[in-house]
Amino acid sequence: MPPLTGFSPLEGFDPREFRELDRTPPALEQLSHFFLGRENFRLNPLASPADGISMNSEKTSKWKMAQATLETVRKHSTLWEGVPAYATAVTTLEETVTSITAAARTQTARSGDAAAKGAALQTMVNAAFTVCSALKALASATADRKLSTEVSFSRTNLARGRETEVVNRCQTMLNLGAENAELLAAKYNVSANDLKAVKTAIAAFGELQPKPRQSKATSAAATRDLETLFATLDEVLNNQIDPLTEKFRDSDATFYNEYKTSRSIVTNATSRETKPTVAPVGVPKAA
Repeated sequence: MPPLTGFSPLEGFDPREFRELDRTPPALEQLSHFFLGRENFRLNPLASPADGISMNSEKTSKWKMAQATLETVRKHSTLWEGVPAYATAVTTLEETVTSITAAARTQTARSGDAAAKGAALQTMVNAAFTVCSALKALASATADRKLSTEVSFSRTNLARGRETEVVNRCQTMLNLGAENAELLAAKYNVSANDLKAVKTAIAAFGELQPKPRQSKATSAAATRDLETLFATLDEVLNNQIDPLTEKFRDSDATFYNEYKTSRSIVTNATSRETKPTVAPVGVPKAA
């Protein structure tokens, strides 16, 4: 199978060939990008289920590290609350962690818009087909070849094609039903309420039609926000809180050691992240 690089969302893909793909994270991530924007499809092989947050493994691990670090500095707030720069940096850390959590949830939230849109489409087609069926019977009984041609649809064919085409067909059934409303009500068991149902269903579908795309745009914006937020997280930890914490290496070894431990990023059950290993500072025994 050729590599996925260069595929666009409009090109085809045989799911049966997925078993032949390299299952490494980069290959799976590339496959995820291939399906990005496809309705009702989600793939995040690196997602973490914890707390409903779904990010790649690196970001999830860093987010958890930031939470642990924040908990540690809060625990020892009496040591640094009189240091304005430290206090400001901790406030930035708190705001950034909160924003990351919110953006990650927005990024992966399932709004239900696609399902609601699909249900509205089916309701519209069913209502229009009720009118279409009665018009078929009317065309046959009156030998109206023109009308017979205009309503020559099965339920499946009425729903086939692009959404705009489906809406246009349903609108045509409504228009033809209105033109023949008296006969339909008198002899073919299709009342004004049936015609109203088609009109209402068309309007309802029209309102829902753009919402899945809007949800995708919201998710994409949250993904961009995460990149900025993680850059802020790196800046405040690496270049502000880390250096300011060095002052406590000798004056409060307990805090210092806890902080260094919190700053380790756990990437799996057996390994830790790559920050330089710092030997624990000795904690003086009580006299």
